[in-house]
Amino acid sequence: MCTPRTWVMRATLPMWDEAEGHGSEEEKRQWLIRSILADEECRLAVELGAVEQGLLRDASLRRDVAAAPVSAESAKYWLWKSAPPAVVQAAHVEDGSHPANAYWDWKTHTVCEIKEKMINEILEEEKIRVLLSADRVEESLKRKCQEEEKESEIVTREATVGGESYWDW
Repeated sequence: MCTPRTWVMRATLPMWDEAEGHGSEEEKRQWLIRSILADEECRLAVELGAVEQGLLRDASLRRDVAAAPVSAESAKYWLWKSAPPAVVQAAHVEDGSHPANAYWDWKTHTVCEIKEKMINEILEEEKIRVLLSADRVEESLKRKCQEEEKESEIVTREATVGGESYWDW
């Protein structure tokens, strides 16, 4: 059992092997033996068997204490009888025409409708591909550059028409 004496002895042991550099070989050997014995005593204290024996010993002491008798009235507390819960059903459950009853129903498509939908999806994807193609992007960038050049020419013409430039004031 790990006693308070063991804990005190453990607390007096040097940390991080301080004693290794000091003292004689015999002192080092004694210190090592004390350390091993303290560790072993602590290990035995928390070993499963020792804990189990302590719990069993404690349980046997508690069994000696007489339990209070249970009265018939307190036993009845746990035995109650209640009516089964009432099942409340919505009005539309029995109505087959109600939209809530068709939640899991889905329309079956004909082969023509499926093919038409597939063709429309392919055409839409092709439009997107064309819009995002490198040629299309390049064309739109060139067009933007040309528009900006025209705008800058208009601005410079307007500034020079008045006879003054921005820097003349």
